[in-house]
Amino acid sequence: MVSDKETSIIDFDDGGFGWFMYDFATSLAIHQAESFFEDIYQSWIEGYKTVRVLTEEDLAMIPTFITCRFLVAFGWLHSRRHTAFVQKHQSDLTNLGMVIIRGYVQSDGKEITKFSKWKFIKEMFLGRIQKLLIG
Repeated sequence: MVSDKETSIIDFDDGGFGWFMYDFATSLAIHQAESFFEDIYQSWIEGYKTVRVLTEEDLAMIPTFITCRFLVAFGWLHSRRHTAFVQKHQSDLTNLGMVIIRGYVQSDGKEITKFSKWKFIKEMFLGRIQKLLIG
C-alpha cells in the first residue's frame, strides 16, 4: 500500500474466518497497556460500527478475545524463541500478556456470562487458564 509516497505493508497472516471481535484483539491487544489504548479502542469500535452492527454481546466478548490473543502470542513467541526479535521483546510481551490474563481470570468472566450462549467459555476457557496459573 502506498500513501503520501510511503510504502506500508498489510500483514494478513492472522486474517481468516472467525469471530469478528478476534479481529479487534489481533489488531489492538498489544497496545492494551498504552496510555492511548482507550482512544484507539473507541476509534476501532466507531469505525467497525460504520460497516457492521456491534451488540452489547459482541462488546462483552472483547476481553475474552484479547486474552485469547495473548495466549496465541505466547505460542508464537515460544516457536520463535531463538530469533533476535523475540529475545529482545519476549520479557515485555510476556509480562503484558500475564497482566492481561490475570486480570481476565480475576474478573471471573463476568462480562461474558451475562449471555447464556457464552457460558461455555467461562467453564472451558477460564477454567483452563486458572489451572495453568494456579497449577
